[in-house]
Amino acid sequence: MAAALLVADSAAGLAAACYLGWVLIPLAALDLRIRRLPDPLTAALASGGVLAVLAGVGPTPLQALIGGLGGGLAFLAIGWGYRVLRGRERLGLGDVKLV
Repeated sequence: MAAALLVADSAAGLAAACYLGWVLIPLAALDLRIRRLPDPLTAALASGGVLAVLAGVGPTPLQALIGGLGGGLAFLAIGWGYRVLRGRERLGLGDVKLV
């Protein structure tokens, strides 16, 4: 909560920062432990991000869409390039969905 206070500039921003932070904690723990990002948690994170943007927190909806698509495509390209160069997967689709 203390970190959320540092980035929030409104009550909606504080709520969004708290929610997104609390969803990221189990995602980080699972990624470290089992190297998987479950779809229900990435979907909860994405839904929270969309709701935050629609509530006026953070970037505009167009900026968020461009950032999400651009970041997702970049991660997809990095994962594909690694697989082509090394012959094994290191960056999965869970990482792409997380972006």
